[in-house]
Amino acid sequence: MIYIFSYAFGNGLAYLTPVRNAWLWFPDKAGLCSGIILSGFGLSALIFNNIAFELVNPDNLSADADGKFPDSVNERVPRMIQILAAIYLVMTLIAVTCIFQGPLPDQVLVLES
Repeated sequence: MIYIFSYAFGNGLAYLTPVRNAWLWFPDKAGLCSGIILSGFGLSALIFNNIAFELVNPDNLSADADGKFPDSVNERVPRMIQILAAIYLVMTLIAVTCIFQGPLPDQVLVLES
């Protein structure tokens, strides 16, 4: 349950904050800003998959013929979930500290095409 809530709230806050701020600062380039931010979130799977793999199976053990991993790998799963939940919590706290009022209408940055 901790992982589910930490992932959902952490990912939601960490995702929406930069998108909202980008839309406020660059209203004429909202699509471009959203695309860059979404690309970053999509590529983050490359990082978190490797972190999870290193936490749960640092010795790169293979599964047996039945597809089961050794007990040493299985015993690391709860700790991996706790560490990932802590990472998401830190990401959430950083995202919450980045929430601020956007620029006034006369301060909006307009990029030329």
